[in-house]
Amino acid sequence: MANNIYLNEILPLDKFKTKIKLVRHYDSRVKLNLNHGGFNDLVKYGLLDEYQQYQKKNILNCEYFVSFYGEENSKAVFYGIFKVNNKQQNAPLPSEKFNKFWSEMVISDSTFYYDLEELAEFKKYKNRIVIKWGEGSSTRSWHQWYNPKKQKELLEIRPINFIGEFPGYKMAILDYFDLKKMIENPDSNRSWFDELSRISAVYAILDKSSGNIYIGSAYGESGGLWGRWSTYAKDPTGGNKLLTELGKNNEKFSNNLQYSILEVLPKGTRKEDVISIEQLYKNKLGTKVFGLNSN
Repeated sequence: MANNIYLNEILPLDKFKTKIKLVRHYDSRVKLNLNHGGFNDLVKYGLLDEYQQYQKKNILNCEYFVSFYGEENSKAVFYGIFKVNNKQQNAPLPSEKFNKFWSEMVISDSTFYYDLEELAEFKKYKNRIVIKWGEGSSTRSWHQWYNPKKQKELLEIRPINFIGEFPGYKMAILDYFDLKKMIENPDSNRSWFDELSRISAVYAILDKSSGNIYIGSAYGESGGLWGRWSTYAKDPTGGNKLLTELGKNNEKFSNNLQYSILEVLPKGTRKEDVISIEQLYKNKLGTKVFGLNSN
């Protein structure tokens, strides 16, 4: 279409005086340790740089490559442009940090290892440019030579520190990493701010390491549920007794926390009514006996 915008209009790939590759990293089989999620958490926890240094085949057989990571519907999110300085086999072992999060990577004598250098001038677009990778067998390949005659369509440029569009109250599930990013960047996450600011609610905090749940509520605070969850962005215990105990035993306990909404209530709902519903959920789920509620 004449009105479409393409990747090379944002990134000057045609100016590279050598053949370059486009690489879209995605593997639905990746499941990280420590109760984290799938492949995109490699990005979230700063592991994709190391992940892409290891390849079973000589995939990065180029001087430069443009790195993306995959999302649904053949989307690809820009991660950076990298120079391939060197390659070797007999790859070194992954770092301790990498193994802590994902211990399933298989390294053999035939594994290729690449010394990569990210080009600083393009870092401002990291996690922001989203393109359509393509359709059909010719464009599904996760590594492709850049072809100026076959441009990738630009779908969106996301705000800095964007966590995704608000999915609806029933589907809203956040880990602490995204909760904190969302609260600290309300302008970049306007749909979340608008929806959470206008409601009272009963919510759950799940400790994924144990399965224990804390149930709380937002009532009457300035800013609705957004205002209540803002306290957790500043202090993941929220001042709650048993969450504070978790923090004493593990300073990184917030990595295991997941936030969701159990019931939405009008922002003007009386405090007594909100607390009554909160207590009902505590009784239903047994969070005072087995969970993280102390009262």
